[in-house]
Amino acid sequence: QQTGWAGRASARGPAAKAVRVAVAPDGMQIPFEAAMVEVDPLQLTLSSGGLIDEFCTALGVGSRSVREGKLRVRTSKTQIKLQMHPSKAVATNRMDMAIGSRSSGELVELSAWGTHDVPTGMLDFVVGLPGSTLSMLGVRHLPDGYLL
Repeated sequence: QQTGWAGRASARGPAAKAVRVAVAPDGMQIPFEAAMVEVDPLQLTLSSGGLIDEFCTALGVGSRSVREGKLRVRTSKTQIKLQMHPSKAVATNRMDMAIGSRSSGELVELSAWGTHDVPTGMLDFVVGLPGSTLSMLGVRHLPDGYLL
């Protein structure tokens, strides 16, 4: 079995924890044209600004956290997998995310997957909202696992 490079990245601060990242170049050759990258589940804090502020404001959640620049994001319990072609595109599998805090009653869940065209900077992503997030908008009685 071939294995790729695995590394650990860490942030600074009192709550910082290491994140495991594994890179497996196609053909196990370096330099490489393409590679599979796996990132273990992680938690991070987003600073305020841009799209995330607009998204949270539209759903009416995280307003205090957004203003204070302390909006917590947690990825799914499974690895994030990216197929990288550094000079062409980066494609990701489905990533489930939770934004905000369940204890504060301001938790938005969403899923996203898609590609980033590196040369043009264009993003082609699907963002799916599960029933728990849609219920915040008044949509009720959706089947388990439903994404809009």
